[in-house]
Amino acid sequence: MKKIFLAALTAVLTLNASAQNNVTFGIRAGLNIANITTSGSQTNASINLGSRVGFHIGAIADIPVAENFYIQPGLFFSQKGFSTDATNQSSAEGKPLYLEVPVLASYRIKASDEVNISLEAGPYLAYGLGGSGTLSSGNQTASGDYFDDDTNRFDAGLKIGAGVTFSQHYYVGMAYEWGFVNLLKDYDNISVKNKNLMISLGYNF
Repeated sequence: MKKIFLAALTAVLTLNASAQNNVTFGIRAGLNIANITTSGSQTNASINLGSRVGFHIGAIADIPVAENFYIQPGLFFSQKGFSTDATNQSSAEGKPLYLEVPVLASYRIKASDEVNISLEAGPYLAYGLGGSGTLSSGNQTASGDYFDDDTNRFDAGLKIGAGVTFSQHYYVGMAYEWGFVNLLKDYDNISVKNKNLMISLGYNF
């Protein structure tokens, strides 16, 4: 999977050599409202998953490939995670930081001379750089590294979003990410996957 993705990214970055002068760049930053979803269980405990607020910051490139159609690779630092409260007065919170590479297909709609709408979708690949996890039960609290021996650092999934660009430079947008990779290693009867809503502001050069 990683080799295929990197090969695709290399191909994307070399697309349309004759139009290299039309490639533009931008910066993005904003909030993540992150969560995890679980399926399967080893216990009968009732757990309510809660979202937590993180951040993202990074850069994108717009590579034109056809009229109104672009390929948009990016590179981001993105803090995701979760917050849970269980019925037995215990809670847990995770704050992982990822280095993330999305490669999106982007279609542009000119709403007016000053406003452009973009519709975007594509895969992302992410690697966990670090982060912390906290577990509380009663009056006791324990903390540790988020990415321990039982947790996958690699994640991959689908990203879908939309945005509006004003005066060719000022960007505001939203996107949603579905993680496809089980964050737990060697667990056949439980699956934990990232989900993330992104709210972004940006500037296109």
